[in-house]
Amino acid sequence: MFVNYSILIFFIILLTLVLFFIYISKNMESTSLENLKEITYKLSEQVDLLLKEMDKMAIQVCSNPEIKEILGKAEAYHKNNLDNGNTNFFHYNLVDAGRVHETLISISGLNIASGRISIYNNFGEYISIGMYTDLSTTIEERLKSKEHEDLYNKVTEQKGGKFFISVHEDFWSKLNDEKIISLLREIRDISENKSYGVVEIQKAYSKLEEICTFNNNDKIKTYLITEFGDLVYPASN
Repeated sequence: MFVNYSILIFFIILLTLVLFFIYISKNMESTSLENLKEITYKLSEQVDLLLKEMDKMAIQVCSNPEIKEILGKAEAYHKNNLDNGNTNFFHYNLVDAGRVHETLISISGLNIASGRISIYNNFGEYISIGMYTDLSTTIEERLKSKEHEDLYNKVTEQKGGKFFISVHEDFWSKLNDEKIISLLREIRDISENKSYGVVEIQKAYSKLEEICTFNNNDKIKTYLITEFGDLVYPASN
């Protein structure tokens, strides 16, 4: 009889311990999920803020009447100099180039310390400001390339909407070995249905890395994916 009671008590204690560990396990799982949700929310919030800052600058450039006016002059200049080889309007019209630079500086403010703002069209005109050094030969090669033509068409197909490019090499300079991300918009006049060119806002990819590694937890792997399924972080080698 004593042995039977002992066995019964043993199984009761064992069952209690099993139920206790199940409770603790579920509680830890619930806590872990809540922590992951919080980390995901903070990460998403910071990424959204970075992209909104980039898009804000793009929208300000697209809506600036002086930039549209000068890009209109650049298009007319191109049409009048088709036989002049390199017809980058901004190389030969330094006053207008200076006006664009001043406008871009006023729009970018301190944000330009971590990237570049470029404006270009499909006629070969290009101008930019920023921390990255432009290389004229690379710019000319890029503007004449099929890759540039395809990307330009994709951006203009958005009819003024934003277009995001995940981590990539610098299109405009072979001197810059830092990976970057880009947000582009077409500069257009909606009332006249006229396209003036494209603005590209570039940021160092390291800015995105800082956001995605903020939790400093080796056990948590962070992946950032676009709505089209493209991997943004971590960057593929």
